Amino acid sequence: MRRHPPAVRRPSRDRPYGIVESARITGTLRYAELALFELIGSSAPGARPATAAVFLAGAARSHGWRAEQLAPLLPVSNGLPGAAQCTASPGPAFESALGALAAAPEALDGAELVDALVSALYPVLAASYEARLARCHSAPADQALARVLRRVAADLAAVVADGSDLLAAGAGRGDRRRGGADAAVPPGGPCAAPRAAMSPAQADLPHLVAAEQNEPLRSRVRAVLAGAKAPFGVPLP
Repeated sequence: MRRHPPAVRRPSRDRPYGIVESARITGTLRYAELALFELIGSSAPGARPATAAVFLAGAARSHGWRAEQLAPLLPVSNGLPGAAQCTASPGPAFESALGALAAAPEALDGAELVDALVSALYPVLAASYEARLARCHSAPADQALARVLRRVAADLAAVVADGSDLLAAGAGRGDRRRGGADAAVPPGGPCAAPRAAMSPAQADLPHLVAAEQNEPLRSRVRAVLAGAKAPFGVPLP
């Protein structure tokens, strides 16, 4: 009797997700986007400097938009968990990171919050979207999901780029601004000629520089996410 070699099983990290498993992962990503939309949106109005407040308001809107994109991907068929059931917390690591952001004092420099998001939280969220995309295969349902995930990932990448540019501009231009202001004071001292009024953007720069030099919030968020295998509900490689 001819023996056939045993079937080669696809490694679990490469196999496509089942319908329910995929829905639950999509739901945890949506939950994270909604939770961050609420938290960042409530933090933006009181954030200082103004440039940080503008960024945070835009970031919150992007979280809301991404949550809307993910919502139609959740099941509506009988016998499957519904959208409300699937939209659940990714787990303790995410809740701890969210708690660290929420517990920041009201007087926290808004640029430090921007830095914590751009440097610590958003890279892990982006990696989670990429990990989910890597498990999409040729089935029509997976292809539809992949198109949405690519749009969502591209939007997040744009937000990260904007935040990185904001922090980089604050660190670089802030040093030049301080040197230029000191050089503009005449030998007679500051009373000899008043300094020109700073623009709102110039006034914001020292706050952005300070955030680059102080990273406790960034470190706390990074620490709680680093120890989790699936901080946003998607197993990471």
